[in-house]
Amino acid sequence: MKITIVDSLMGSGKTSWIIQSMNESYTQNIFTQPNRRYMYITPLLNEVERIEVACPELKFRSPDGRHGKKFWHLERLIEDNENIASTHALFRMLTKDVSEKLKAAKYTLVIDETLSCVEFFTDLTKDDKKLIFDLNIVYVDEGTNLLRWNDEVVGDYSLGHLSRIKNLCDNGNLLVFKDSRGTSLMLWSFPVEFLECFDEVIVLTYLFDGSPMKPYLDSKGIEFDRKTIIGDRETGYEMVDYSLSNEASKKAKLRERITIYEGRSNTIGRRIGKGYPLSKSWYARAAKGEDSEISTLKTVTESFFKMVGTSSNENAAVCFKDYRGKVKGVRYGSFDKNFIAKNARATNQYAHKRSMAYLVNVFHHTMISRWFLDQGIIVDEDVYALSEMVQVIWRTAIRNDEPIDLFIPSDRMRGLLKNWLNCDSAPEFVVKLNNEMPLAC
Repeated sequence: MKITIVDSLMGSGKTSWIIQSMNESYTQNIFTQPNRRYMYITPLLNEVERIEVACPELKFRSPDGRHGKKFWHLERLIEDNENIASTHALFRMLTKDVSEKLKAAKYTLVIDETLSCVEFFTDLTKDDKKLIFDLNIVYVDEGTNLLRWNDEVVGDYSLGHLSRIKNLCDNGNLLVFKDSRGTSLMLWSFPVEFLECFDEVIVLTYLFDGSPMKPYLDSKGIEFDRKTIIGDRETGYEMVDYSLSNEASKKAKLRERITIYEGRSNTIGRRIGKGYPLSKSWYARAAKGEDSEISTLKTVTESFFKMVGTSSNENAAVCFKDYRGKVKGVRYGSFDKNFIAKNARATNQYAHKRSMAYLVNVFHHTMISRWFLDQGIIVDEDVYALSEMVQVIWRTAIRNDEPIDLFIPSDRMRGLLKNWLNCDSAPEFVVKLNNEMPLAC
């Protein structure tokens, strides 16, 4: 299996390049490799439609879910050797049987934006979780920490309410992790064998060092090549070595068009002591009190939008979902129209937003970071935080080369963005960050 990470700035032409590459591959290999097939995986359905339209000769098919059998249809498309365009959500449902069919069909996998490979598993109720362990319905494999279905105890089981848990256990998706502090939790993970069933894997992303997929591949000992994209619409796009990454001209334009608020309202996000203002734990603590800090945050956010003078329709706010109701206010009061998910990707539905209040301080979940650390892998928290932030900022009018105003009260997040804007490439930023450069707050 060959894995290529195409790590290139948003708007640099990654999708245009892969479309160009797939179309050229079809033209060049129609006689020499007539059976080469692609599976294109993207976060959103509208990107699926884009690939179908942009690659007419390849005749991409999307699994049909009109009758509630989308995964069944995916399996049929693989059996028929069709080129397939689908979503991350459906791809995460792969099974061992389907992966064997993919391996035999020799597909090339294209992943638009990195996969989330390790997550908390929350689909079991507290009572069912107690049930399956108390009755030895499942057991933890000591060598791998994978959760296994105990066929010797349960016998034939296919139609009960725990059938999905059985399928996930058989698939190798579930594991139990107990850290050095004795805290135990159940995780869902993507079996690395499901990547290995492809002849080639191409991942289109930016700031891969900060993605949840990199520590996952590192923990599995999976090697990959790193590339980037150069070129433009007129001259065409080319994939080159990552060391040739150069964002200087694009960053110069971004610095001209992005205005970052500097003033007293940033005080709410200034770190004093050991805490991290505007982190999820900060919100949880503040929400338990009299909400004075959250009320202050709401007040200064309202003042920011009033100061920049953009309309409610042009305003966007980023906050942890559980606390949006605490901070929403005048000029940004609609959950649907004003609030953007902190992990938003691949959507252009917010391209009319000219002002954004980024009200979070982002970290990996502590327990998942510990899971990686237990395997000798250190998660790069700052690059992860920056990658989350720049992706969300790119959802706004900046993607159309239009000016935007940003309110980023967290001194950590604001410093990361300013340092990134002043680095000529992502590799340069990561090197400087690892050398503990001071935050440009």
